[in-house]
Amino acid sequence: MSLYIDFVTSNSLNTDEQAINNAIRNILCTQLGTLPGKPTFGSRLHELVFAQMDSLTINMMKTVIKEALDYWEKRITIVNIDVEPEEAYNRMIATITYSYRDEGQFTTTQVSLGIQY
Repeated sequence: MSLYIDFVTSNSLNTDEQAINNAIRNILCTQLGTLPGKPTFGSRLHELVFAQMDSLTINMMKTVIKEALDYWEKRITIVNIDVEPEEAYNRMIATITYSYRDEGQFTTTQVSLGIQY
């Protein structure tokens, strides 16, 4: 039995890990102030899109990701955030390792998100 369920369409569901991964992507890809009725929903990742990709920017990305997910995604506990540049494609790959409660036990998994710069 699924603990977390998201409706994709009227006859399609995302459950547990898929539902959480979708929520993480929605939070991180939504610019603050763009969701009507919830001006604080989202993250500040868009502020770093054209920043120089160095260790300072990578650490700022990790902080922004952690702040947004700690505030908006209560189902997870963040284990690690890894941000790596992929210069050939002018993007950063953020890999978020997290754990969540699944039928009485904790499951650890990860989700990756590409961020263009």
